[in-house]
Order: sequence, then C-alpha cells, then structure tokens
Amino acid sequence: MVDQPSEPIPRPQSIFDLDPLEQGGEVARRGLGFQDHVVAGLCIDALIDSRIKEIWCETHDDVMLLLEMHSGGALQVEFIQVKGSELEQLWSIAKLTEAEAARDGKGVGKCIVEKSLANDRCQEACCFRIVTARPINKDLEPLSLARNCEARIKAASELVQLATKLGEKLASVRSPNNHDVVFWVQETYWQIAHDLDSEKNSNLQRLHRAINGLGYLLASDQLEELYAKLVRKAWDAATAKFRKAPEEKKIRREELVAWLRNAVDQMLHPAQAAGKRLENKMKRAFLPDDVVKTALEQRSDYLREILRPKYLDIEERPLLESEVSAALLALRAKLDAGELSDNGTQFHSRCLQRLGEISTSRLASDRIPKSFLFGCMYNITDRCLHRFTQAEA
Repeated sequence: MVDQPSEPIPRPQSIFDLDPLEQGGEVARRGLGFQDHVVAGLCIDALIDSRIKEIWCETHDDVMLLLEMHSGGALQVEFIQVKGSELEQLWSIAKLTEAEAARDGKGVGKCIVEKSLANDRCQEACCFRIVTARPINKDLEPLSLARNCEARIKAASELVQLATKLGEKLASVRSPNNHDVVFWVQETYWQIAHDLDSEKNSNLQRLHRAINGLGYLLASDQLEELYAKLVRKAWDAATAKFRKAPEEKKIRREELVAWLRNAVDQMLHPAQAAGKRLENKMKRAFLPDDVVKTALEQRSDYLREILRPKYLDIEERPLLESEVSAALLALRAKLDAGELSDNGTQFHSRCLQRLGEISTSRLASDRIPKSFLFGCMYNITDRCLHRFTQAEA
C-alpha cells in the first residue's frame, strides 16, 4: 500500500486579507469613553514614533497596531484589549484566565489569553497588549515591563513562573499558528492607564510635546479642542461599520499627520472672515437666525469693550476670560463624553445659563453684564475654541 502524501499546511494569510473573528464592538459603543482616550494616546504615539504605521479600531481586537519592525518594511501586528474600570480588584491570573461573556452577549466567550492567541493567525509577526484601568498583582508585574527592555530580560525567571501557572490552567490553548501561553507571556505588554482623567491628562502633555515637535505652539484652550477632535476621530473609527466601510476603521500615520497639521493651521491661521466661524457653528447647531444675529452683535460689543474698557481693568480681563473658558470647557467635556444629551439649542441655552451664574456670583459692585460674558463666549467660539455640538474630527 502506497502512503498518501500528507496535506501541506496552508500558509497563513496576511492580516490585510483576514476578516475579524467576531464583530459587534462598534455596535456596543455608547458615547466617548476610556477606550477612545486610549486610542487617542496611541495616535499621539504614532505622531512621535514613525514605526507605527496604522491603528485599526474595533476590527480584529479592541485596537490593533501595525508596526514596522525594521527598514526592510516587515510588519508586526499588535493586538490590544482594553479593559475599563469595571473590575473592583487587582488583575490576577484567576481574572486573566476567567472566561468573559461573548461579545454578542449570548453565552460565555473566551478568557483574555485565549482571545489574544486566537488572533495569532496571520503571516505577520504578532504581539499583544492589555490596557487596564486597574493595577495588577505581583504575579503579573513582569508583564508591565516593556518588551525587550533590560528590566524585562532580567525578569526572565518570573516570566517563566507566570507561563507555568498559566499553562496549568490553559494547557490545551494554542493559537492557529501553534503558539501556546509561553509565547503569549513572551509577547505581551501590560499597560496600566489608571482612569479616563489620568489618561486624558497624560495624553494632553504628550500631544503638547508632539505639536511642539512639528513646529507649532498652541494655547492651552486650543490644545484642549485639538485633543477633543482627536478623541472624536478615535470614536468615529471605532463606530464605523466594518462590513460597510472597513477603511474608515483605520487611522494611518501619514493621514493622521496631515489631518493634525490641517486642524492646527485652521486654529492658528483661520481663513474665514471674523464672525463667520461663529455663524457657521450656530447654524450647525440649528439655532434660529435671530439668535445668530444677536450673538454676532454681542461678540462685536465684547471686542469694542476690550479696546475701550468700561467694566474691567486690563489686568482683570484675562482672568475673567479664563473663567469663562474653563466653564465652557467643563460643559463641552460632558457633552463629548455623552453625559449630556443636549441638542445644539439645548446646549447653547445651558452655556448661557452657566455664564449667567458667573455674572450673578460676583458682588454687586463688581458685577459684569451678562452680555459681556456672552460676547466673550461668542468670541471664543469664533476662534474655534468652543462649539454647541459634539466634537467633530
């Protein structure tokens, strides 16, 4: 009897040719959240590090990076799972190997390690990252050391112990490329992002450095608005439908740099006539024509007051403008995060109410007319630093 030749093992496909194993992440999104700020941080990483070529949102994993390994052009794929603050304890081996609910909410899915290894099925080299808002316990601490750094190399024995403990629970788990938990431990980096606010603050500082590196200098309120646009860009990519518009789920570095330069140029060198941006933003919020006209007049009155002060000393005006800007920023942040469900008309009214509170909170002898504060808001809006709708990329 002649032995039949064994079937050749099929060569893995490129990540560019593979469909995601599961979908539904874009459907489950409800407003801006922790993951969008994590993606914004990865976008800032891409501005700084040219090895990051593309960022894919809600495709093969929560986030996916395409990294150039060396000048030859070979790519490495990093699959990233993002876990918010829902866990009320330190991350441990037990939580890491605990099966999670399926993404569609029906039945039980895989544990974090299994989900990572399941994505190791492409011909490109793979690595993994876990981003959490909660810290990790001692067993997992070696994973928080950057891959291939000296400290991680010195922690080799601790990594072996971790792989052994994971192997006891997941002995039969292997990736389609036939890699086991030892490979997962070797190729996984655990990033602790703490919470949304700390992630945002860290991102703002790094964005400031990245912008300076590109030769721009932005004021703090301009930087805040640029960051809001970046977070919205992340959200837009995450919520795009893979089946209908797969390219919209990808943020490419070259396009990101061009987008950033354009956004900054619009802030620093607006081409539209003064007052036109204010008018456009108010119309986008579906505010009536008479309200728009009044806003334009109050902005003009405010600018005249700056030239010939009647209400404020020259030293006081920057402080008041900062107070107005901070109040508006707090409201915009709530709107962008989905904490407010206001439409344009409702949010405009809320802004006016908040500025009215600032006016009445001052002593009678020091009270500033509401019209002056309103004019200040409309001037800030015309400078591209306020709006009455959610941020747009």
